[in-house]
Amino acid sequence: MKYIYIDDDKIEKSSGKVSGFIREDLSIDTQQHRGSWEKQINYICDSSHDIDGLILDLELNDLPNDNDERACFKGTSLAQEIRTRQKGNDIKSFPIILFSAHDKLSTLLEATGKDLFDICIDKESVTTDVFDKFSAQLYAFLNSAT
Repeated sequence: MKYIYIDDDKIEKSSGKVSGFIREDLSIDTQQHRGSWEKQINYICDSSHDIDGLILDLELNDLPNDNDERACFKGTSLAQEIRTRQKGNDIKSFPIILFSAHDKLSTLLEATGKDLFDICIDKESVTTDVFDKFSAQLYAFLNSAT
């Protein structure tokens, strides 16, 4: 079972943030955003058959990717488009997880934005115990979807 984690940080740094979620039967493919809205949404749509779940950073537009492209969208707008396409059966349904810093979650995300995500995880609160708890939830989301 595979989640894709999309962030604006360098792959090495982003991979370290989610490494504690990984289990024998749960992998996470860490990626930088694709730069443009079209590239990103097309990638997700084209790869949806290989995606069991998606983990998104909220502020995808903080840092440019390795191609020096800055995203012009946030995790919430990406999640909204994915949910719309899932509802229209354009792509398969899978869980979407928000993984972002607490200050951004509290200042930039309204209640309606939170509804787009199956769960919201505060990056700053992640410890070994929290990894275990959320890994179980990530796995449970995938099991309930199959």
